[in-house]
Amino acid sequence: MKIIRKKILNKILNYLKKNNPMISSTKDIPLNKYLFKLGYLDSMGIYNLVMYLEKNFKIKIEGEEIILEKFGTIKNIVGLVYGKIKKK
Repeated sequence: MKIIRKKILNKILNYLKKNNPMISSTKDIPLNKYLFKLGYLDSMGIYNLVMYLEKNFKIKIEGEEIILEKFGTIKNIVGLVYGKIKKK
């Protein structure tokens, strides 16, 4: 199980580094801090991340799941994706 979470984390980090100039220049990306509050993601960035996750992991993220508690931190995003993959 930890291997799957690690793979999800690495894919998300690679996506964020590639597609977000603020994150790409950050040496230590905080896994437990709210990306929106830090200014790393705006509404368009969140939208693009959701599209990436849905396409890459073949999952569906519902609108009510895009809240700080479930989608605010990288760690929370990994948990959300992992939970959806596990249910397949």
